[in-house]
Amino acid sequence: MIKKSILNFAFFLILNLHGQSSKQKIENINFPIEKIQIHNSNNFLITGETLYYSINCLNNLNLPSPYSTIAYVEIIDKNNTSILKQKVSLNEGHGYGDIFINSKIKSGTYKIVGYTQLMKNHKAFYEQELYVINPFTSKIKVKNTSTYLPDYKSTNKKAFSNLKSDYKRREKVKINLENTVIDNIEKLSVSIRKTNDFNLPNRKGEFKSNGKNQTFYLPELRGSLIHGKLTSTTNKNLANINLSIATQHNDRLPINVTTNIKGEFFFNLTNITDDKVYIQIVNQPKNEYQISIIPHKGIEKKFNDFTTITIDDKIATAIQKRNIYAQIENSYADVKKDTIINIKSKSNLFSKIKETYNLDDYKRFKTTKETFIEIIPLAGFNSKNNNYQFYVIPDNASKIFRHLNALVIVDGRILQNHNDLINYDARKIKSIAIVRSEYYYGNSRYKGVILVDTFKNDFFNNSIGASDSYTIMPTEPYKKYFFQSEKNRMDTRIPDYRTQLYWNPNLDITSKAIVFFTSDVTGKFEIEIEGFTKKGVPIYIKDYFTVNE
Repeated sequence: MIKKSILNFAFFLILNLHGQSSKQKIENINFPIEKIQIHNSNNFLITGETLYYSINCLNNLNLPSPYSTIAYVEIIDKNNTSILKQKVSLNEGHGYGDIFINSKIKSGTYKIVGYTQLMKNHKAFYEQELYVINPFTSKIKVKNTSTYLPDYKSTNKKAFSNLKSDYKRREKVKINLENTVIDNIEKLSVSIRKTNDFNLPNRKGEFKSNGKNQTFYLPELRGSLIHGKLTSTTNKNLANINLSIATQHNDRLPINVTTNIKGEFFFNLTNITDDKVYIQIVNQPKNEYQISIIPHKGIEKKFNDFTTITIDDKIATAIQKRNIYAQIENSYADVKKDTIINIKSKSNLFSKIKETYNLDDYKRFKTTKETFIEIIPLAGFNSKNNNYQFYVIPDNASKIFRHLNALVIVDGRILQNHNDLINYDARKIKSIAIVRSEYYYGNSRYKGVILVDTFKNDFFNNSIGASDSYTIMPTEPYKKYFFQSEKNRMDTRIPDYRTQLYWNPNLDITSKAIVFFTSDVTGKFEIEIEGFTKKGVPIYIKDYFTVNE
């Protein structure tokens, strides 16, 4: 049923948006409902600390939304200026990321906002206040007022089977979730951190919707949707111009897109964390057109309800301690690195049919021209008036096929002028692969494909392709967060002043256990768990323990 609804919605978009802008006035459209819920690690942060967050994108039944595959998180200041924006991949409605609070972020109250492109059609978003103290850019003003200490109460006494009230410094802690908690769980995220020890306004966020938007925003159903526009310097027709789009990953084939009547084009990228794409105009004079990427537009909401917090002597003391802790932790960042999780790309359609020549297995020749003559029997080149064109010889084919050009892809990008490769230093080439099947790219037909990979993926790092590079907003990488290891815990030469003891945006509930290490920081700590059941029921659990000397 869900797959059918996705297909129906996608079909609707194709019918209504062919040849139109991504922001088009659309009447009487009932868009699917989506909403965002964000669980973050803390809403009070000091310069040098990291905000961790987990996103659940839900439908109107609080179940994972089958539509959007991308969410956006922004930090907005009191002037309603977006000071930071991140793009997050959603897998079955779930995603996560982190934001380092750098020294450029001033002290003050901010909004952390989450939304999808589909939600913008309902003027919908999630918002929560975030308080930042930057001791390096402004003097902390202290008022002589007493701070109310929160009453530390657990929300669910039966959530953990073996949580103790007290632990020692640098102790390994293993707590088990009760079956009554994890039964029928869809997603859970866990934060274990030092309590703020002072009263703050309610940190729970809100989902808000302000009615239908008169501007239509294309939902991102198949990855990150990039919007661009082609213009002509000589009043050329802008419709049906073929473009080739490549990423920095040469294991992916370049994408082919066609412009609409306004010269606009759209393409999807999945599991790409790069901030650049390479766009080429295919079979058209390059100097007669200009390409631009349309910047992503955030939500239209203007906020006027930023809460002001008062810094008293107790808060000032806590800030000073946390500031010292953060500086020490950041100075040892090299031994406490997070791990980037590389998402394996799907094999491209040539993987099983290409014949690959790893050139280190053969005698090396100086130029690509010599290499094709001596090593590559299934392909060659023609020359007329010093203009070279590569060809591929299909199975059981006569020499007539040598007059049909091959599609040449170098480092994942289409090479339109074959002369640029013919005398290229072949010692820089790692491999050459030949595909002998007929191939259609855009509206062009090729008798085979030649795939060339250099060692450094740098063939186009010169005048050949420098002007083809365009900046896009990258998607946040998947990470495995580092908080402590058994080895570092026992090494007293490495200080451990973590106030965030543990963060897991997607807890593996099959193990039923949460394992973490306390640090050299003493005091009250809180365990906070948020998520949803498979029936869409929200889960919120909070409990406390103390770390002593």
